[in-house]
Amino acid sequence: MDGARLVVNRDGVQLSLLSGDIGRVEMRLDPGHVYVLSFERTGCMTKELLFDTNLPEEAMELGPFTFPFLVTLEKREPGTDFRYAQPVGYVRYYPEKKDFGYDTDYTLFRERREKEARIRAARNNAVDPAVKQLR
Repeated sequence: MDGARLVVNRDGVQLSLLSGDIGRVEMRLDPGHVYVLSFERTGCMTKELLFDTNLPEEAMELGPFTFPFLVTLEKREPGTDFRYAQPVGYVRYYPEKKDFGYDTDYTLFRERREKEARIRAARNNAVDPAVKQLR
């Protein structure tokens, strides 16, 4: 990913910034923290991955845990406001698996805003007509 940058936040504080050719990155994430890795590139949609490294004490002996992944940044058309509504990937420990797992959510910010508007409209339409007159 030439020309890209990777911003690493731990518990809401920027920890590091990598830039240049970051085609392959290996890093250690300490347990007991929440990390957000933000992959950015001019002209592309930014993707964030959230790593929740909190795990029960008894799971510590099961490590080390590794989680290889691939991030592809899609081009964004100039002048558009497309962006993801939240991190696209969530990595967290699943006690039933005794390992880390991965969930995704590629909801766009605009889609989420439109969905919330539809929900508000449905709620307003569901209100008793007598109550609507009082508004």
